[in-house]
Amino acid sequence: MKNISNLVKMNFSNAMSVKKAVLPLLILFLILGSIMSAYLNILIPLFTYMMAYQIIAIEDKNNINILISNLPVKRTDFVKSRYIMYLICIVIGILYFSIAFFIQYAINSDTLTIGAIFETSTIYNNQKFHVYLMMIFSGIISSLFVMSILVPVTFKYAIEKTRIVVMFIIMIPLTVVGIILPDGIANIDIFFSHIIVTMCIGIIIIGVMTYISYLVSKKIYLNKEI
Repeated sequence: MKNISNLVKMNFSNAMSVKKAVLPLLILFLILGSIMSAYLNILIPLFTYMMAYQIIAIEDKNNINILISNLPVKRTDFVKSRYIMYLICIVIGILYFSIAFFIQYAINSDTLTIGAIFETSTIYNNQKFHVYLMMIFSGIISSLFVMSILVPVTFKYAIEKTRIVVMFIIMIPLTVVGIILPDGIANIDIFFSHIIVTMCIGIIIIGVMTYISYLVSKKIYLNKEI
């Protein structure tokens, strides 16, 4: 477990080396998400993909596979660390999305105060908070879908060779989210009227996809020649 933890720390240390290139884009997406619902809808999967892609790209550039082969760590530990890294990116993506969401909510509300955001009478029982929850749920599902394909593909091939394929893959959940959420009221009502069933189905499907993805990634990396 310690090896996995150290590998995850190494992932994010590598991310810091490209912060100057990524930060302007993050600020731009945050501004766009704060004023345009179309960008807000896709902010979680977009942020997660961008962060994970940059981390994997910089590691490929630095010949991470050669480093791993010379470290006292199991290859399976490195595979697990990639998935944990991606899950952490999703959590950070939710926080990133939440900032943009509440900025947009503040812009569109005449009476909003910071305290009112967390008052039951203003958020937890109204439609806006339901939109917030549905966007988070769809963002997590979309991000995990991309993860389940991105990780094994990048273990099989260098990430530079898979850029076009990966971009096509990420467009699938972004397009679906973009279609579902703009006409959100009816869809949100359906979502919350069947919330337990909806969440259970979503969790089961994405859980199975993630597990299969991990098994595929492990097999690919264990057999990979370095």
